[in-house]
Amino acid sequence: MDGRGMKNKANQRDDRRRSTKNASPLRRSTRASASDAPRSEDPAFAHALAALDEVMRFDAAADGVLSRYFRAHASLGSHARAAIAEGVYAVLRQRLVYQHFAQSGQGPLARRLMLLALTDLGLDTRRATDADEQRWLAHIASIDRSTLPAETRSNMPSWLWSRLTARYPQAEVLALADALNQPAPLDLRVNRLRMSREQAIEQLNASGPGYEAIATPYAPDGVRLAGKPSLQRHPLFENGTLEVQDEGSQLLAHLVA
Repeated sequence: MDGRGMKNKANQRDDRRRSTKNASPLRRSTRASASDAPRSEDPAFAHALAALDEVMRFDAAADGVLSRYFRAHASLGSHARAAIAEGVYAVLRQRLVYQHFAQSGQGPLARRLMLLALTDLGLDTRRATDADEQRWLAHIASIDRSTLPAETRSNMPSWLWSRLTARYPQAEVLALADALNQPAPLDLRVNRLRMSREQAIEQLNASGPGYEAIATPYAPDGVRLAGKPSLQRHPLFENGTLEVQDEGSQLLAHLVA
């Protein structure tokens, strides 16, 4: 084989690596007809199912399980990792609702749960679904969730729902459940030895989509992002100006200082 042939082979291997790293069905959805032809299993969706399976064993905290999974599958790109994590956490938050809906679907339960989660998140699952699954997801999306039983909508364990509704009005318990089931925001702490919070917010807002930032309502050094962008390569993260820390933890630090 001459040098040109060897170079072409190497380029093909690099292309396959990039394809595996960036492959993901988990882009923001653009609605398609339910008559789409059946799709082959998508690699990133397969990873989402595998990660969910490990988390649902409940033998360790979900964030630790996901971190371990991503370390073991380092070829996954940042967008795929973020979408997989969002999907897993959505299943954990909305498990009773998704299990209720999953009864009308087909295939393994974990697959149905993950498809419901990713669809709720507005992510594109067409590469991982066939026409029947797409019709099923469209039907589920048309259901008014306020018509579901209150305990199901709460996504609370039965023992907790029973105790809370025995003491408080059902509407208040549902309001609490709705607040608890919201995705956590991405909070950052500013190192004020390097920069003021106002300067950090100004620079983040100039960084592009996903970096829209506001001050946290209570923590004096906190910044809250509207999206969940990858921060690893942001200059303020690289130089130690910003650290990821939720507002509650920041407030605890001030209380014990």
